[in-house]
Amino acid sequence: MDYKELALKAIDNLYNLGDLSDVFIEISSGESIKIEDDKLEYSAFGMKKGMGLRVVKGEGNYYFHGLPDVKFLEEGIKALREALREERPGRFVSRSLLTGGSSCLKREPLQGMVELLWKLNEFFRKNELVRQVVLSYRRSHQDVWVGNDEGGLVNDKRIYTFLTMGVVVEKDGRLETGYEVIGGTKGDEVLEERDPFEVAEKVLKRALLTLSADPAPAGMMDVVIAGEAGGTMIHEACGHGLEADIVRKESSVYAEKIGQEVASPLVTLVDDGTIPGLGGSISFDDEGVPAQRTVLIEKGVLKGYLTDRLSSKLMGLPLTGNGRREGFKDFPIPRMTNTFLEPGEHSFDEILSSVERGLLVLKMGGGEVNPTDGNFVFKVTEGYLIEKGKIGKPVRGALLIGNGPQVLRNIKMLGRDLNFDVGLCGKDGQSVPVGDGQPTMLVGGLVIGGEG
Repeated sequence: MDYKELALKAIDNLYNLGDLSDVFIEISSGESIKIEDDKLEYSAFGMKKGMGLRVVKGEGNYYFHGLPDVKFLEEGIKALREALREERPGRFVSRSLLTGGSSCLKREPLQGMVELLWKLNEFFRKNELVRQVVLSYRRSHQDVWVGNDEGGLVNDKRIYTFLTMGVVVEKDGRLETGYEVIGGTKGDEVLEERDPFEVAEKVLKRALLTLSADPAPAGMMDVVIAGEAGGTMIHEACGHGLEADIVRKESSVYAEKIGQEVASPLVTLVDDGTIPGLGGSISFDDEGVPAQRTVLIEKGVLKGYLTDRLSSKLMGLPLTGNGRREGFKDFPIPRMTNTFLEPGEHSFDEILSSVERGLLVLKMGGGEVNPTDGNFVFKVTEGYLIEKGKIGKPVRGALLIGNGPQVLRNIKMLGRDLNFDVGLCGKDGQSVPVGDGQPTMLVGGLVIGGEG
């Protein structure tokens, strides 16, 4: 029995067991290379295959996973029926040993990729201030069959490729870092679209510049966040609060605000899984719903939330194609795909020249966000003072401290540019690839935490 037939058989057996049901079959493989401290740390190839069966009754998830074959399907159907009779939601794993369910075999990857990493390592090591270099190249292929009780059955093939560069430099006992990721839902052409050595130069320059930078001043000031800084703030401080499961639990600052003004009229916030090649691009979500463009905020007014099938049913909201899961062992939850602010009408120079004194952010780092109230703290990994509309001295140690909804209200200008980053987003123990983006934006009155 092929995977299509297996999925159809699963749908037939799950139908009407609860309020909604689906099957997710995954066959995936991937290889990765890592060089660290002048050593080939590992070269690995992994394969994974499995099947997840889900029935939802009320708000309870009844979930079984095992190998994708008839034997495990029958075992899964039996386990779910027993659990439903006993009203015992939860995860149910095949009682048989999942031999062949996953494997990881060391092997030499493509020689060209290994040679590229060694050349990048050599480039970084030429600088005497470099203390550590970490380079990795990872690519994977995921083939999925997804069926649901509404008659949907889809097959989606997904390719992901990521090249990650990290460097640590030291001077006078102080350490600074540079970091960048190239990648997306595409193959080795990511290396043609962005020259790895040009990116490596930027990573090293960023780390060295921070070594010689002055401490960032503390206080409230206008902040220009460049498009190249990436959409981390938009993703973390705003996007998660618009995922319907968080809204449904009344854990979001955006709960019950559809139709209300929640941002500056300049702001249109979009989630779009259909843009080719970006980190979160998909043809279908992991419940078999087609990906789409969803306008979340339009000209400052909240228009909707990101839904999976369960939140759509419970909240009476449209399906947006955002039910995503990490793999066959996980059930789907509302997740972002590619989330971004639409560009505005101003050039970078126009935005910069409008600021008498402020902070220019060219690269964001990590941070913390509370989706309940939208409060956040983000690290700035490359920043400069703005003095009388001009780029001034570089600064180190700057923190952006604020509130997501308030930032959206305080956006004064948006650039014509639009840049995207790629990465992995974690939620409820699951990680999925995403894209986030923004144009250059001017935020008024943001609190800066610094050393000065």
